[in-house]
Amino acid sequence: IRQKPIKMTHIETVNGSHAAFTSTYVWAKMKKWALKDALLLAYTSSILNLSSPNNVNDKLSPIELYKLKRTLFG
Repeated sequence: IRQKPIKMTHIETVNGSHAAFTSTYVWAKMKKWALKDALLLAYTSSILNLSSPNNVNDKLSPIELYKLKRTLFG
């Protein structure tokens, strides 16, 4: 899987990134998404979470995930 290069200029915290990954993956699988799509969205959720000082990014939503996923993977 190829990702477009991104430059993380500021990582607020890594706390919660693993939880964001896991919960998004479970959510996507409950929606019957294919494995690859579920993993891409879970990865995207983890990246989104890195930009927030909170354990869970306030912007975490399906709409924000889809936008960032499009940026990262096309």
